[in-house]
Amino acid sequence: MHFTPENPDYLLSPYTGLMRKHWIEAGKYILEGVFRHVSTMDSPVLVPRYETEITYPNSHTPAWKVQAEYYEGLARSFFIAAPLIAIEPDLEISGIPLRKYYKDHILRSCTPGDGQYVLSYSDMDKDSEPSFGLHTYQQTVETCAVVIGLVTTRKEIWDTYSQKEKDRIASFIRDYANGTTATQNWRLFNMLDLAFLSMMGYEIDKSIMREHARAILAYYAGNG
Repeated sequence: MHFTPENPDYLLSPYTGLMRKHWIEAGKYILEGVFRHVSTMDSPVLVPRYETEITYPNSHTPAWKVQAEYYEGLARSFFIAAPLIAIEPDLEISGIPLRKYYKDHILRSCTPGDGQYVLSYSDMDKDSEPSFGLHTYQQTVETCAVVIGLVTTRKEIWDTYSQKEKDRIASFIRDYANGTTATQNWRLFNMLDLAFLSMMGYEIDKSIMREHARAILAYYAGNG
């Protein structure tokens, strides 16, 4: 399989020839490949793997590797799906209505007791062996992708949750936003989580945001 754009325009897009319509088509093409492995509305986003020792997660990953894999599939595919949902709310891929799928699975990922609950930061830190002893977890990364997608689909998904459901998701995001993070670009993930909460009307600890911002600015080496 390969994606071939039709009628590229190298005058308006001199490097790739790709126009807005081509990026939309490419997004749908990628999701068709992903969702051919999602058999029902209840199935998580998991694609086949051809090795399990080198790529993440593997046999050396802590016990929460299943939850991390679920959440990564959901979050990373939502990066592609969110703008498509905003453009075409009733879009279906492989017979799966995307707006309902992501609305349901994002909420499930934040719901204790659900089979696809991916564990809050507090649950991870309480029940899991901290990664590298640093109390940092892969789910922190994925919350960033989820909140970007929820902002993109605010009208189509976020605004359709009940207040109780919004509060559940916000509480989950807040736990990671306020949690320990890796001392590099991961700080940006916490900042985006905090920005999302603030945008949606939730109080945040601005001192945490300022601390991350100071650290990020200190990383700048000049000239990009």
